[in-house]
Amino acid sequence: MNHDGAHFLKKRIAEAQFFLVGEQHHIHLIETFVSALIPFLKENGYNDYLTEIGPMAAVKLTDLTERSIPLALYYSKYKGQTHLPPFGFFSTKEEEKTLQQLKHYSMQLHGIDFENYGSYLTYIDELYSNADKGKISEALYRRVYTFIESEYRKGKKNFNPYLMNKTLLSSDVKEFLSLSNNAINKPLIQQFELSLEINHQLTLGFWERRVDLMKRNFVTYYHSKNTKEKSPKLFIKLGAVHTARGLSFSGNLEVGNLIYELANFNKTQSFSVITFPRYILNEKTGKINDIIEEDDKEILKFTLPNRWTVIDLHKLNELSILNNIRLSENSVRYIEKYDALIIPPATPYSKKLP
Repeated sequence: MNHDGAHFLKKRIAEAQFFLVGEQHHIHLIETFVSALIPFLKENGYNDYLTEIGPMAAVKLTDLTERSIPLALYYSKYKGQTHLPPFGFFSTKEEEKTLQQLKHYSMQLHGIDFENYGSYLTYIDELYSNADKGKISEALYRRVYTFIESEYRKGKKNFNPYLMNKTLLSSDVKEFLSLSNNAINKPLIQQFELSLEINHQLTLGFWERRVDLMKRNFVTYYHSKNTKEKSPKLFIKLGAVHTARGLSFSGNLEVGNLIYELANFNKTQSFSVITFPRYILNEKTGKINDIIEEDDKEILKFTLPNRWTVIDLHKLNELSILNNIRLSENSVRYIEKYDALIIPPATPYSKKLP
């Protein structure tokens, strides 16, 4: 990244109370960029990293990292049964590096989303392990585990839309949850049931409850943090659909809009960037594929495969008005929803954990 682009980003990040990265997921250079930012974020008062995983996933990932347990080792028990990483994200080598960076710089990981579809067997194991001794028979545990595992196997392309509702209605699962309920397991059970309910609603096309959950989880965490530290600085990394101002591409007022309004209320600043690749590198062949979408051709006209591109969207808006230049509707949407656009050089996809 050249001096001007890096200077602009550093200045805006340092000045902001909230720094939001709206990303295209699982892109090598984007994940590397996020990991490389962590020392600078820590230096400028950011101690918290909020992202698109569930609260319990954040606790477990932190625990694994603190104990230096490789994610691939933990995931290996479930990989053959669910064919999915249990937490949705943190399934790549780059994201594992980010966890190590967070540990090294003493930044805390927090999840503000619901627990992932791939997590349900890990939940059964955690609940069984934490249950009061002798309260749950091994036979019941095995029945519940086998039932959920069999529902995973029925899925096409690693997804069974009926798994969630069947699990919620299962008498064995209900008994298991009731018997496992104690002080340790109570929040786990709440998150487990909530994830099943939200995932089921998503299969029916209802997005709103997930949006509301992310906003509620953010507000709950912010309120807790704000009672200890006035106007705490937070780093938030989510899919770009969640970080937009105004109506997002999902058609909802997502958590990004809430954060923007909170900064206004606090009389501080939020800085929101959207980042995605234009050029994808095939590491085996060395071929670079331009995947630009038709609507983005105007705003990405000067991006090149051998350099980072940073576009100050406020400056673009000012110049278009000053010079009476009519921008495309798509360019205007970017200006309305984000503060800057970051395009990496040609990049491969992220490297999946084995």
